[in-house]
Amino acid sequence: MTEQEMFNLAAQLHRDVRIDEAEKIYRQILAARPNHAIASINLGTLLHDARRFADAVLVYRRALALDGSAAQIWSNLGNTLFEMEEYDLSVEACRAALAINPNLFSGHNNLGNALKLKNDFAAASEHYRRTIELSPEFPLAHSNLGTILHAQGRLEEAIACFRRAIELSPRYAEAFSNMATSLGDLGRNDEAMEAFATALAIRPDYATARWNRGLMLLRLGDMEHGWPEYDWRWKVQGLIKDRYQFSQPKWNGEDLAGRRILLHSEQGFGDAIQFVRYVPMVALRGGRIILNVQDELVRLLANFPGVEEISGWSQTPGRFDVHCHLLSLPGIFKTTVETIPAKDKYLSADPALVAIWKERLRGEPGRKIGIAWAGRPQHSNDRARSMKLAAFAPLAGAPNTRFFSLQKGETAAQAAERPFPIVDYSAELYDFAETAALIENLDMVIAADTSVVHLAGALGKPVWVFVPFVPDFRWMLNRNDTPWYPTMRLFRQERMDDWATPIAKAAEALRAL
Repeated sequence: MTEQEMFNLAAQLHRDVRIDEAEKIYRQILAARPNHAIASINLGTLLHDARRFADAVLVYRRALALDGSAAQIWSNLGNTLFEMEEYDLSVEACRAALAINPNLFSGHNNLGNALKLKNDFAAASEHYRRTIELSPEFPLAHSNLGTILHAQGRLEEAIACFRRAIELSPRYAEAFSNMATSLGDLGRNDEAMEAFATALAIRPDYATARWNRGLMLLRLGDMEHGWPEYDWRWKVQGLIKDRYQFSQPKWNGEDLAGRRILLHSEQGFGDAIQFVRYVPMVALRGGRIILNVQDELVRLLANFPGVEEISGWSQTPGRFDVHCHLLSLPGIFKTTVETIPAKDKYLSADPALVAIWKERLRGEPGRKIGIAWAGRPQHSNDRARSMKLAAFAPLAGAPNTRFFSLQKGETAAQAAERPFPIVDYSAELYDFAETAALIENLDMVIAADTSVVHLAGALGKPVWVFVPFVPDFRWMLNRNDTPWYPTMRLFRQERMDDWATPIAKAAEALRAL
């Protein structure tokens, strides 16, 4: 059999998804002629499609060691490194491809993907647009550009991109899923659910669509169907990094009979504070609770009822028999809106720290209100939920009121600009135990959707929260309260990017107090 005949046979076997047979022949061709670029590309693609990413990278790098001028191989390498979440290396490989062939449309698309997950949306958008210029009927580029426009809040433009991708590829599940998310963010929930249904009819195991549909169901208050979909988060590329790969089994709600169970946080500070409320329910299943959370939460939760042992992320958890992520507990306990375990107060600050802060605040006149205006920048919806301190200025019109900054991170520096009188102890809030002790000495908290509002709600303090037009799933829709925190009041955006209206309403309510 000639080399060409072997290649044609391997390609046909590849098309027939007879992976092992195709791989064997491609490797025979490359053993005889290592610089056969197309065989290298096809073998790498076959391995990539089989999710054998490390093997695909090895094939591509061997080919490039023989001939580093093959732009398509550099581009394919970048795409495989992207799948391995090696985004910096992916960017390097794609740029190498485009240095050789600036008109390689797949190189621009792959580079856009890596730049997007590095949060360089402007550069990613340029490369997606260039892909479309070079290959106008390449549906993936239209959908990818749509995701950038969505991230920038340009939802109608994003939907137009997704519709164009679907016109070019009517069974494009990813485009239907992306369009559903944009429709949902515009409040067009029925259309969004229909688009999710189409995506999942095409591809039932599409994790991103399942995850996003779960978020929408929870936002709509349908927790019965929302929590099972929420558990698909672990299969969504680049969404959440599981900190640990344990050999012990995951707990699924069965009786624990005295076994030690590790409950561990996986996402933000606010998530850990919100869902630690389930610890007593796990204890009632007979579990001895080992808790692992962010270091900044350890002192706050050290004496939480039912916790036998606690560690921070920088430490190795103690011995345990089974484990469970905190955010999986609502699903395990089949939580609905009516059965949310909600108390006015389920956290307490350290009395010694409370006494210290009481002395610090002695002599501070008037009503004392803590404020926080920005969340963690890494949060996927931070553009929509965070604001500038100056936006809070209308609140300062309330009489006999003193404001205290509870803000942490780089945005805490805005307090130095003093857009209105504010007391800033933020540099002394070393962890959430200190913040909790300060909050206990305040009359209320007013803040953007940040971890601070979860802390204030868990402490049973009156807390007002500014919620974006497209809220996080836990705040649901069309209500100014929340079943998660009885002492919380929500002030919602009525239009996207309009904070002036909810802040004006809060300022009026504050004056009325």
